[in-house]
Amino acid sequence: MRILGKFYPFPKIEEKINVSKEFIYLHIQPNPFNSFTKIKYYLPKSSNAILKIYDVKGECLKRFVNRRQNAGIYEIKRDRKNDRDKKICEEIYFLRLETNDCIITNKVIIMP
Repeated sequence: MRILGKFYPFPKIEEKINVSKEFIYLHIQPNPFNSFTKIKYYLPKSSNAILKIYDVKGECLKRFVNRRQNAGIYEIKRDRKNDRDKKICEEIYFLRLETNDCIITNKVIIMP
């Protein structure tokens, strides 16, 4: 390919872009939700994982995960019940994923 008289070679199709996979991913879908939601997260390496939901006062309402997990993608389908099997009210909550290397918090909205 020529641009302004200079020649720039096209990248070869078999060349791969080196993308770092040293990140942790946490996603809630749908958000906001009313009855069920899907929580998806990615661990780049084996780690202790703790996944909890908190109310705006900082009280832990439910613990989804609390164990060592291998690297990979995990998916949890959850209803809106707390650890005592009671329905969580419509409000804003915080989903928190803790690993050996970092902590990620996402806002979750529960609708009527």
